[in-house]
Amino acid sequence: MVNVYETDILRKKRTLQLPADCPNTQIGNVCFTHDSRGVAVLSVEPDAFLSIFSFDKNESLIIGRASNSSQQGQAVYLSCNPNDATIVAVGGYYMLKIMNRTDKGFGQIGTIKGDDLLITSMTWLSSDVLAAGTAETEIIFVESGELKIRQRADMIETVDLSGEGDTDLGATTSAEVVGLKHEVLCLTQFAKGFLYAIHNVVHVFERESNYNFRKKSVIRVPVTLYEEKQYKIMNVAVNEEQDTIVVATMHSQLYIGMLIVPETLKISELVFQNLGEPLHISGIIGMAVCSWKPIVMTASRDLTIRVWNYETMKVELVKKYQIEIGVIALHPSGFFAAVGFIDLLRLLQIQLDDLKETKSFNLASCTQLQFSNQGHLLAAAHGKMITLICIFTFEAVQTLKGHNGSILSLAWSTDDAVLVSGGNDGAIYKWNVVTGERLEEVVQKGIQYRSIALTSDAHSVYSITNTGLIREVAKSDIAREFKIPELTPLTDMALARSDAILFVGSIKGHLYNVQVPLVDTSSGNCTNFRFFNTKVTKICITYDDCTLITAADDGTLIIWRILNNEGKTARHAPELGKCSDVLIARQELIEKNESINTLEMRIQQQSMEFQYKMKQGDAFHSEQMRDIHKDYCAAIENLKKKNIEMEQAHTEEFNLITASIAQGKEDHQKEMMDFEAQFHEKIIMEYDKLTSMKNKMDAMREEYEVKLRRSAGCLQDTIESMEADQKRLLNEKQEIIENMLKDMDRKRAEFDEYCRQVDVDNDRHKVELQLQYEKKLQEEEENSIKWRGEAGVLKKKFSTLSREAEAYRKEIETMQAQHGKFQQSIRQHQREN
Repeated sequence: MVNVYETDILRKKRTLQLPADCPNTQIGNVCFTHDSRGVAVLSVEPDAFLSIFSFDKNESLIIGRASNSSQQGQAVYLSCNPNDATIVAVGGYYMLKIMNRTDKGFGQIGTIKGDDLLITSMTWLSSDVLAAGTAETEIIFVESGELKIRQRADMIETVDLSGEGDTDLGATTSAEVVGLKHEVLCLTQFAKGFLYAIHNVVHVFERESNYNFRKKSVIRVPVTLYEEKQYKIMNVAVNEEQDTIVVATMHSQLYIGMLIVPETLKISELVFQNLGEPLHISGIIGMAVCSWKPIVMTASRDLTIRVWNYETMKVELVKKYQIEIGVIALHPSGFFAAVGFIDLLRLLQIQLDDLKETKSFNLASCTQLQFSNQGHLLAAAHGKMITLICIFTFEAVQTLKGHNGSILSLAWSTDDAVLVSGGNDGAIYKWNVVTGERLEEVVQKGIQYRSIALTSDAHSVYSITNTGLIREVAKSDIAREFKIPELTPLTDMALARSDAILFVGSIKGHLYNVQVPLVDTSSGNCTNFRFFNTKVTKICITYDDCTLITAADDGTLIIWRILNNEGKTARHAPELGKCSDVLIARQELIEKNESINTLEMRIQQQSMEFQYKMKQGDAFHSEQMRDIHKDYCAAIENLKKKNIEMEQAHTEEFNLITASIAQGKEDHQKEMMDFEAQFHEKIIMEYDKLTSMKNKMDAMREEYEVKLRRSAGCLQDTIESMEADQKRLLNEKQEIIENMLKDMDRKRAEFDEYCRQVDVDNDRHKVELQLQYEKKLQEEEENSIKWRGEAGVLKKKFSTLSREAEAYRKEIETMQAQHGKFQQSIRQHQREN
């Protein structure tokens, strides 16, 4: 399943599960879509499936097969398109596909399959360009599903995606000369470009255009303590401002560096710096605290010894050895340490930046080391016996024998008169340090006493076992016993000097705070602090009973502040824990003093050289000032001439514009008058036509009336025939007259319509002409205003340049005055010398 959390409130938003029809429901890779409204999930091989979960209301799901067990390729990596949530790139071993959503699930875009590629990382540079790194130190660029460019990642300087590109690997033959091939990892795209890592080196490319990139930075993780393979970069992150990069290496260390080198810094390669303190890369097997100083010493299976300051949270010293370290012990003063190697026991001085051997003892494979509280004795457990060594004489003052197995723990009494030991033989012995006799003993076979602690009055001994029991032993008998929940095997314990605080650690990573003094199991209680992923190897409480320090088998070191400890701390001198003195060798101190003297002499020489250079610089600057002043004056004169020429040109252009506007107005007036004359002529012609038609009608009417008067004088006998003829003619004439009247009405209507249309056309033409000339007038006025504004801007620029020239002149006068003062001061110093 996949749990999705909201980063603002750190609360789980939803839980996603792969469908039941997936052959393998184990998650291989997860990637958010570009809008964070969905997540793409890739299951592991064989038969890897690709699923895209959407966070919308419908909670839609797209699922499809990413690989096939019958084919060679294996899907491992996943990258979502920056613009389209349904397009996903899938890559891995002998496989590279760009897949998009289809009706049946997912389909492939383009023809690239990556049958000959071992993909190790990939990222989208744009919505259609994908960059992928391979295990052969190659980087390939794919555009729209087609191979665009394929080049050596450690030799490339520029990337040009605008052309056709060269898909051949041109640097293949030179790879054998350069060295071993490395994987191209952590391909990451950001707004200014992209980057990738090759082993312990990050190559950063800056975007010059949409399809062009240029290498700007090469950032290297320095190889210091461990093998070079441990510094392989495994993850990369770029901050939001895109000026800082953080990387994580194989040995679980964070490094920080500048992302892009500024142009002012002429540096070809940058170096990462540790982010935080350098950590152990393997389990911590030994730990000891100091009572005089706020320091703790740790030893790890990575063959390093480190000194930590638990107040400043800094590493003060790191020393790497070539042989295996077994156990360590820290002197109460913090100036010495005892380290048990597999061959010898060595007493070391803790100097400023080194651990220097003082004395070695032929005690091989020590299992426990413990300095006495006053620091004059060292108890070293080796084999089945304990040797007490005097720190001042380096002599073995006592040898304690009695155990039948390895000794796993030692504890001194407050007055250093009693030493308690516990081993894997099930025995706890209390020894008299002076006489070497055994005072008390408890033996229970089959039990391993992995750690013991002695109370301040030396009356009781607390011990832990491999069976999950905490026992209190007093007077050679088990007085009390407490069972840890689930009886988890315990690894180490720490008891405060006040005997009121007890912490124990388990093999499962549990840290228990146990109530002391112990009570019976039924009523006792303990608090479990679940923090570690692996077993707790070492636990220590500082001298002031206020700080708890724990170490784990994965190299984790945690410093805890003990709260609510009022009344549970022992009395101690306030000076303890505040010492800041360190040891330094006399020869080293002499060398440092000589180095300081040499540096002081060099500083004096450089000061004299600087004064001489200042004198030469003053003379040179004076000449430069004169030249600059001369050039500046010439530039001012040229600007004045240009300004006058521009004003003249502006005046001429303004006059031309004014003349063109006047000419335009005159032409417009003439066109309007011509148009009105033509319109009046057309109206007169139409009126003449109407008058002629009226005259014709009047003539016809008069002619008809004449004919009627003539017919009245005819004979009576022809009246009837004439009447009939006249009636017929009258009817015909009436029809003709009616037709003529209708024709006249029709023509009058046509004439009226023609006049109206002419009026409309004339009005529209007049409006168009008026708008056209108004637009021309407005453009001319705008041009005039524009030229006037530009003239004002030029005047302002001229006034600004004049003021700047005046300011420069005053500044030159001030600098000349200061130069004179400096010259007087120099001459005065020369007279004094």
